Amino acid sequence: ADRFISDGGRAMYHLKNMMSESKIGSSAENIGASVHDNNPSLHIATTRCSTGSLHLFHFPSSLSSMTSSDKGHLVKCLEASCKIPQHFHPSDVLRRRISPVSTYPEEDGVLINGHGFVDGGISAPAPPTPLDSTDGACRIVVSPISGGNKERKTIRISPKDNSWKFPLDLQCRGGFAVHPSVQNIQAMQVSAGLASPPILREWYERGMEDATRTLKEISQ
Repeated sequence: ADRFISDGGRAMYHLKNMMSESKIGSSAENIGASVHDNNPSLHIATTRCSTGSLHLFHFPSSLSSMTSSDKGHLVKCLEASCKIPQHFHPSDVLRRRISPVSTYPEEDGVLINGHGFVDGGISAPAPPTPLDSTDGACRIVVSPISGGNKERKTIRISPKDNSWKFPLDLQCRGGFAVHPSVQNIQAMQVSAGLASPPILREWYERGMEDATRTLKEISQ
């Protein structure tokens, strides 16, 4: 976190360096050893440019055995998962009856296997995974954007929002609700990389507080 915050949020740059330094491998092995033996997967959500539909890329939980080519593919998928297309409009994420999906030129996305892919949050801000239907599964959605949560078997970790806002939530695709508030506008600016290191540090610490508060509420 310190490396990311001090450098103004260049996440992909530091992720590539960490993978080349083999720092991800040991932590991924620890994760794999602490869960079920059925080898759960990492699912990366993207939006396919040509169709506007959600597309998941799947990876094994243990990344330490990946080849350099596999790691390169993983980084590309991660780049696509946070790529905002040039022709994007904020209304593209809202649930609409007319034109229910938003499509983009292939060149707007990150090319993977000849197809363009962009941020998965456009088609589904809280995307489903193959594990959601398993017995006892509970989805945990972590978002700097505050809003309501009406989804069954879902826990949402988001900041408390005491700023000025409209009384009604905006309904996004995939059952994700957003408060139209001053705080959320600031959160979107931070998510877009328009923040100084002190602001990033503030949001990082706020995220730690939100997670701790939510865990306490669950345990009660």
